Amino acid sequence: MNRSLLPLSAMLIAAVWAVLASAHPAFAASAPADPIAQFDRGVELLSKDPFASRTPLAKAAAGFEAMLSQPLSQNDRARVLYNVGVARQLGGDVGPAVLAFRRADLLMPALPGLAEHLASARATARGEPPPSPHELRKHEVDFEALAREWTLSIPRVWLWRSAFGAYVVFWSLLLVRPLVRSTSWRPPFSLTLAVAFLGLVPATILAADLERDRHARSEAVVMTESVTRLQPDDLVGQPSPAGTLKPGTEVRILEQRTGGNGQTWLRVRPLGSPEAEEESAAWIPGPNVERVIAPPA
Repeated sequence: MNRSLLPLSAMLIAAVWAVLASAHPAFAASAPADPIAQFDRGVELLSKDPFASRTPLAKAAAGFEAMLSQPLSQNDRARVLYNVGVARQLGGDVGPAVLAFRRADLLMPALPGLAEHLASARATARGEPPPSPHELRKHEVDFEALAREWTLSIPRVWLWRSAFGAYVVFWSLLLVRPLVRSTSWRPPFSLTLAVAFLGLVPATILAADLERDRHARSEAVVMTESVTRLQPDDLVGQPSPAGTLKPGTEVRILEQRTGGNGQTWLRVRPLGSPEAEEESAAWIPGPNVERVIAPPA
């Protein structure tokens, strides 16, 4: 081969490889660096150069977020979200950190360290000092979180089937009793009550889960500093007394509208603010927040 063509051949091969890497998922998946190595590098730099640590921590968070596109179990997804939150929190990105911790809490609330990191991220979002070790110590054994995690570990299809099966058996026993005259064949009333109780357990768990999901779907985390408005419009809407919402602020979505420029606007109220005070509710652009429950992939 003519040696003068070697550089040109190398350039062509490199160009083809770059196209394949950007177009094919198998090539693209191998491109990012190991997020754990990036995280360790960021933690190492944190005490020496906090500003320089932000780059590897951001890369680590992006790498963990890429893992969420893979088929993961509920517990593994919660752990990856927790890793995303810690990397974002250490990198000073409060909004995505609070969001990741809230989403992990929906899947695995008793995950070790989650309550502490979420409390610290919330304090940073409010501009308050992080909780003291004494305040964090109360999260060491959270029986409510353990109970909620246990109920979340039960597949909902099993709960639905158990509740429906108990419902059918209960009414069957209740209808059979007056029809059967022989006491030897008549089901005892205590059995009917036992079936009713067994059906109430999965039904109660389902009701609690659905109510929790309903609340989570109406909640969001502010990702970008947002000036609140009295009306859903940047040009016409006057600034609201609610002021500016900082990244990481958790809000409840009260209403959604389309503004004059075609942009989605949300009427929100910060979580924990008095509902009786109308001035605590205001309008902010929809793209400035992320809902706690992620949209389906």
